[in-house]
Amino acid sequence: MVFDNRVVLTAVDGGRLVTLAFDRATGSPVWQRQAPEVQIEKVHKANHPASPTPLVDDKRVYVYFGSYGMLCYDHEGTEQWKKPLPVIKSLYGASTSPIAHGENLILVLDNDANLPDSRMSRSKILAVNRATGEVAWETARPMVRSGWSTPSI
Repeated sequence: MVFDNRVVLTAVDGGRLVTLAFDRATGSPVWQRQAPEVQIEKVHKANHPASPTPLVDDKRVYVYFGSYGMLCYDHEGTEQWKKPLPVIKSLYGASTSPIAHGENLILVLDNDANLPDSRMSRSKILAVNRATGEVAWETARPMVRSGWSTPSI
């Protein structure tokens, strides 16, 4: 994600989920932050544990890792909040990215109902307050068989 003079990416480094910021003009690293240590989800060979796209606004950087949940940093890389979330059940791994809508971040958390250990009733759309990381609302998606897309409003 490019914002102002920064390029923000997510990756896996040494078995840890990380968020990285680079100077847009020079490519020089500005900061790198590790997510809390977790077991990294198994993903399809065409996916990656850090595939969700970061979101950057004029105040903060927001990232989602399927293996952990959501994290928020300011533009200098100082953690503002963290929101652990259940790991979705999917053959492919998480790929949905958060979007901004008003004061909230919207995230789709769908379980793959085609898997024997999945629970369709746990699929949901989640809204989290951008400033605090608190859940603003959530809506169950009980009839969803599977889904991996980023929401659109």
